[in-house]
Amino acid sequence: MREPTKLSRRTFLSATSMAALAACVPMSFSKTAFAASAVPLTVALDWVADVEFSNIFVARANGYFAKHGVDVSYIPGGPSAPDPLVSLAANRAQIGQCIWTPFLNAVQKQNDFVILGAAFPVNPGCIISLPGKPIRTAADIVGKTLLIQFPSLEEELKGLLAYNQIQGEFAVRPTGFTADSLFAGDGEGYLAYITNQPLELEARGMVRGKDFIVTMLSEMNYPLPSSIFTVKRDVLERNRPQLVSFFKGVLEGQAFCAENPDKAVLQVVENDGSDLGLDAANQKQVLAENLKLAKASNTGVPFLITPDQQAAMIKFAQAIGISGLNAPERYFDSSVLTEAAKSLGYVG
Repeated sequence: MREPTKLSRRTFLSATSMAALAACVPMSFSKTAFAASAVPLTVALDWVADVEFSNIFVARANGYFAKHGVDVSYIPGGPSAPDPLVSLAANRAQIGQCIWTPFLNAVQKQNDFVILGAAFPVNPGCIISLPGKPIRTAADIVGKTLLIQFPSLEEELKGLLAYNQIQGEFAVRPTGFTADSLFAGDGEGYLAYITNQPLELEARGMVRGKDFIVTMLSEMNYPLPSSIFTVKRDVLERNRPQLVSFFKGVLEGQAFCAENPDKAVLQVVENDGSDLGLDAANQKQVLAENLKLAKASNTGVPFLITPDQQAAMIKFAQAIGISGLNAPERYFDSSVLTEAAKSLGYVG
């Protein structure tokens, strides 16, 4: 089962990670590294090797990457792992996963990064509340006490209100990694992750919608995606065909996971994540949720951050006080993903 600390990692980079990014000297990934017929690509994941990355694991195991001429390896993430953006800046990986605010912080520290897409265009964050005092909209947060695991999450909630131009305040209270404190009356809302605490509550026999309410942050007009696929601009410019091949493999892996969830889970539990003690039944539930998050409702292409969402991400950053922003084309290049998707018959 996913550790709740992932929500923290996707909120802000640690000061140590940002210092490391600032210290990295911009370098071009050697073009000769792509000279072989099976071109090596390394992906720095933003969490441990669980079912979230089953599309990548399946693509490796089933030969989808090899079919398209790339040899993909990965660096697992987790609490003790280097931040993916640090690995990217130091040329230890050619693709790294991150979230929006740390991406902008890194760019402002002279790292020339570009976003190609996101594993989850629909953000996995959610708020759990109780039927007596439900939180269903961003405005419902005002006047409530929110239970959060990490102080930085308060800024995300403030950003949600600012982006939606909602006036008012809320309180926060630190809590643990289960929603028990919500049921104990310590607050009116618990900031959670859709593949974690709601599933834990249902495993206890509670019924969603009756015993507790789950509202996705995306339903509150929170526009930020999660697990953003990021590359250095020079890698994009020199090795674009290999990045297209990477997305072809991931898209085929995604389709396999949707059609064969049991086999996808088996790949994770018995192979890539075998040392994590993962529960197959839980991982199958998590996979089902992840598949819902991989594609925005207004596109037929998984992982695509649409122009409207790109503009909303810029607006969100401005709402939380990040200045000096450029037009979306400075930060985004969707053409790699859309080329891969078109070649496989996806219709945007």
